[in-house]
Amino acid sequence: MRWRAMTESAYGARVTTLLERAQGRFVGFLTALPPAVQRFLAGGRPVRIDGLELAAEYQLVLRLIALAAPRPLDTMTPTEARAEIRRAARVFAASPPAVARVEDRVLPGPAGPIAARLYVPLDDGVRRPLVVNYHGGGWVIGDLDTHDTASRHLAREANVGVLSIAYRLAPEHRFPAAVDDALAAFRWAAANAAGLGFDPTRVAVAGDSAGGNLAAVVSQLAVRDGGPRPAAQLSPTRSRTSRRSIRPTGSSPKDSC
Repeated sequence: MRWRAMTESAYGARVTTLLERAQGRFVGFLTALPPAVQRFLAGGRPVRIDGLELAAEYQLVLRLIALAAPRPLDTMTPTEARAEIRRAARVFAASPPAVARVEDRVLPGPAGPIAARLYVPLDDGVRRPLVVNYHGGGWVIGDLDTHDTASRHLAREANVGVLSIAYRLAPEHRFPAAVDDALAAFRWAAANAAGLGFDPTRVAVAGDSAGGNLAAVVSQLAVRDGGPRPAAQLSPTRSRTSRRSIRPTGSSPKDSC
């Protein structure tokens, strides 16, 4: 099976303008302020939903994103929205976390090549789990670059390899294009984990927002169709018990509470 790899030094840093760098430093300054000051700058009142309170730092970041956008994303065309979310990602992730190695790859897909990016937290020869990560964005926006920082954080904090997937987006590609790509990417990862230096018995799926939906669907299809199934499904959202959802594939939702 053919694939293409490119080291981090070769694939190049994301192009960031001087203005975006300055904005990024300003955001870094604001997010280092005391929570009470952050809350005041964000509007003064805490955001509470279902008994949970949004952290002041994130409330401030959401406020800054809203102020910086030329207009709401839902009033933009898909092309405009994608450009805006990429710009925002460059500003709010001016200093991405360092990992040992990043490789751009191209995986075989059901309708053509699938772009992917592999993150390795440490080059120490340890066979870590591999997490196939699907970005969010309502199935319309988002890509490998907008979620580069999130993938780096996951690799570093969880001490796992992360394979980020650029599945096909709507409206250019209708359902079930994203699902087909997501499932194909997981199956490729399961078949090639050992060759990549990871533990083939611990290949998981993860995603935020729309990507979390894809991770859940991939888990269901893998169980239904037979063959390799994810060792775990990670959904970085809050359940009713206010715990993060991380459970073995095939378990019921109540098992994660």
